[in-house]
Amino acid sequence: MPRLRPIKITNSNAYAAVKNGDDLLFHKVKPKINDIHWWIQRISWTDHVAKAIWLEKDGVPELYVIGTYKYIALVKGWFGKWKQRTKYAILYTPIEIVTDFYDGTNVYWCPLSGEARSRFNDEEFKKVCDEMEGVPYDYWHLLGVGIDDKHINWLMKGLRYLPFYKSWWGKALKKIFRNSETISKVVCSTFTAYADRRSMKVIIENVSEMTPQDQAERGIHDANYYQILGSHLLVPDFNTKEVKYLENKKEGVSNV
Repeated sequence: MPRLRPIKITNSNAYAAVKNGDDLLFHKVKPKINDIHWWIQRISWTDHVAKAIWLEKDGVPELYVIGTYKYIALVKGWFGKWKQRTKYAILYTPIEIVTDFYDGTNVYWCPLSGEARSRFNDEEFKKVCDEMEGVPYDYWHLLGVGIDDKHINWLMKGLRYLPFYKSWWGKALKKIFRNSETISKVVCSTFTAYADRRSMKVIIENVSEMTPQDQAERGIHDANYYQILGSHLLVPDFNTKEVKYLENKKEGVSNV
């Protein structure tokens, strides 16, 4: 049974236990409706996920988080005028910046289980991270993840009473909102699922349909997970979904 343990991540000694490929889960407390986390929480209790990775800076190993984070870009607008715009992409971010930015949010460090760690290919993981750095955030993809077949079936039960109802509407809507697998644009959980597939050979049918909560529930984690920010609150259904692996541990996995 999963056990939640508090830990003071502000103490740099705690960083030493974090390993490449470990998950970080996030749940913002009482976000406002104009906050993207409010919308994500309509479909997923965990509203953001990322991976831990150690990078060397001037010969010194430093702990980073890699996931979808914002940056400021210069965009040419009307009449050739340049403007600053906030955008999101897969980025390496120092752990200190992430924890500062998510002040007021529940943040959890989730080490890999012994089984998952034995299958973890560190070189493949680093390769995935380098390949994915800079890949932009996909807002339409988020909508597709949030609306699945069961939501459309529920909608069709009401729409069928309309005098102009057509039986093909349901099939058409399912096709529109079903995400085809791609890594050209991603949300945070697409990246983490893709990293798991590549680095551990976890069998995931469609990484583009994964939510942050799917990442939290995926049974690749140790029984102990650690709250590094926020109030004491358990992650629902943490580590409960059984996973299957391709055979041959620590061998490379082909791209999508």
